[in-house]
Amino acid sequence: MGNNVNRRGFTLIELIVVIAVVGILVLLAVSSLGDYISKARLTHIIHDIKVAEDKVGELLINEGDLPGDWEDTERSCLEAAKDNRILYEKQGIALTIDDGEYKSINGNYVKKSIRSRLRGKFYTNQQGKVYYEDTKVISDKIENDDDNDEGTTGDLVNQGWIPVASAAELQQINDYEFQYGTGVIYKELTWGAGTEWQGEYTGKLDSSYVIVNDIDFSGYNEDWIPIGKEYARPFQGTITGLSNKLKNFNMDDTLSWNEGSNYYETAGIFGIVGGNAEFTDIKIEEPRINIDVDEIDINGGMLGANMNIGVLIGQIYNGNIKIKNINITNADIKCIGYKNVLNKVGVGGLVGYDKGENTTIEDVIFGGNILGHLSEEINNDKMVGGIVGSTCKNDEYTLNMKNVSVSGNIVGSNTEYFNQEASTNGGSVGGLIGLSQKGYVDIEDININAEIKGNVSVGGIIGQAEWYNAVTIKNPSVKGNITGFIVYEYEDIKESKGLGGIIGTSRSGYAYILDGGIKITGGSVDVGSIEGDDRVGGIIGFSSTTFFGDDDEEEELEDEGMSISKLKVMDTSVNGNLKSYKSDVNAIIGLNHTIVKLNNVNVDVTIQESEEDDKVVTELYNNIEWIGDKPGF
Repeated sequence: MGNNVNRRGFTLIELIVVIAVVGILVLLAVSSLGDYISKARLTHIIHDIKVAEDKVGELLINEGDLPGDWEDTERSCLEAAKDNRILYEKQGIALTIDDGEYKSINGNYVKKSIRSRLRGKFYTNQQGKVYYEDTKVISDKIENDDDNDEGTTGDLVNQGWIPVASAAELQQINDYEFQYGTGVIYKELTWGAGTEWQGEYTGKLDSSYVIVNDIDFSGYNEDWIPIGKEYARPFQGTITGLSNKLKNFNMDDTLSWNEGSNYYETAGIFGIVGGNAEFTDIKIEEPRINIDVDEIDINGGMLGANMNIGVLIGQIYNGNIKIKNINITNADIKCIGYKNVLNKVGVGGLVGYDKGENTTIEDVIFGGNILGHLSEEINNDKMVGGIVGSTCKNDEYTLNMKNVSVSGNIVGSNTEYFNQEASTNGGSVGGLIGLSQKGYVDIEDININAEIKGNVSVGGIIGQAEWYNAVTIKNPSVKGNITGFIVYEYEDIKESKGLGGIIGTSRSGYAYILDGGIKITGGSVDVGSIEGDDRVGGIIGFSSTTFFGDDDEEEELEDEGMSISKLKVMDTSVNGNLKSYKSDVNAIIGLNHTIVKLNNVNVDVTIQESEEDDKVVTELYNNIEWIGDKPGF
């Protein structure tokens, strides 16, 4: 006999109740999601406004005015956007509008320089104040930037990034122990102290870090040890500043040679970097590095030791390194003194020495003063660059630099003292790179507006390029003055030689693997003067090809399609005064020992050689090939 089971369905009232509850939950979820999206979008807008103000400020410094093709905008347009609550500044929704006449920032500039994907309009005035008019209204719940990075910071922390809230916490990245047989032992420490992201995390050399607020180093009272203190254990992680500021970083001559670093000593916020390290969206204000080499205790007096100094990174040791959107202002970097045991010293506004496999540097601004040497006993330039002091790579490795600006004073020496050693131990000084050796170097959209001084190999972009170095330079702009600081004092001794508007000295070797040589396109050299004792040129001071094989080897390589490195210059202009106290001065190259091809090169210069009368050269060089030490045209 079967069992009777009474199956009862939902009543209509129960169904209505269930549907109502589900509907309420959906509405709450949608509302929360909408608030989240609104906050994330606001963070995006504020970030792009900050970037825009940096770029416009740089433009005003370099050009002195806003571009003429940016359209004038009536103040009433901004007022209307403000009243409709769709006008933003870097603090959030704009409640007031600064005085001044406004222009709409050109759309191409927004895409290419600011690199914003926002679809609204950016406005700016002559003081560099930027507003953004959004076509998509953001929730009225958020009207200021008290926690404008909260959404992005929270997302990153939730993804496993470690929050950094102080200089002491940055230094904690170095807080590890190494035991043979065990390896590196890391500690669980407190990070993000005093913020809502405070917690216990294990920070490693290859972890990802997010700076959650401005950090003032003036409150850090310990000697700074650059992060990544050993070449065997470099920093390999990722760090983003979310446009927060690192202020008043200070490093003095309290260094002692670190035994673990072997032949490399570094100074900077980060020391030795490698792996796949990345650095993004960091502002560094008023950094100060003052290193007296004579005061450093070099254990054992190791011959061939190297020292590398950069505000952000002392040395890139290996790996694929990315550096993007870094703004350094009011920097003061000094590396003074001299030690015979030191082999090389690289001093850069961003990086001291780059030995990485593939290094990318984009959207970087440096402003300040760099002094590579000061001594009353010996005048010896170090490798000094506005961004990178020195780079040396294997033949197939690369350095890519794009959208970089440098302003201030880049000095290899500041004394007129001279003796025999200076003629052989001179360094290289460049507005962008001091010394470039080997590998592929691609440089694009570079603005240098600086006073550049040194002894030997002094250039507006690169001091010296050598050793199978394939260099491509697109759209470089050089303003300021390039000066050989040492005056001529001794008979038959040439000092302050190799000074050029773009490259001081080019010694590219035979192109075994590389499509070798130097290629310059779209260049503008508009300087007050380029002057020195010898080898002074509007584009390059001294250009030569170094080949150490015999004639048979040369013919064999040419049969395989390889040729002696060439210099190609296209669509470039040179304006200014060129002066050589002795000899070898030319509107293009002071002294040339290689093959040069010129296409659409305009020069308008005044040349003074030794005691001869000034000579004005106004010329267009088009489809010209130049071989030999003097132009054949």
